[in-house]
Amino acid sequence: NQLLDLQHLDFQKLVDLINDSVVFLEKAAGVLPDDATVQIHLAQAYKAAGRNEEAMASLTSINETTAQKAQLQEARALLKELN
Repeated sequence: NQLLDLQHLDFQKLVDLINDSVVFLEKAAGVLPDDATVQIHLAQAYKAAGRNEEAMASLTSINETTAQKAQLQEARALLKELN
C-alpha cells in the first residue's frame, strides 16, 4: 500500500511539473510569439499534458521565413507525432 502511495506521489509530481511548464511557456510565448524555440517547447509541454490540439496550434504558428531549418524539421516531426 505504501508503494502505491509513492508511485502516485511521483506521478502527481510529474503532472504538476508538466502543468507548471505549460504555464511558464505560455507566458514566454506571449512575450516572444515569433520565437520558434519557445513555440516548439510549448508544443512539447502541451503534448505531455495531453493537449494535442493546442500543441498543433503552437507548431503551426511558427513563421517559416524566420525559423531556422532545424527548428522547422523539429516542428514538422512533432506535428507528425500529433497526427
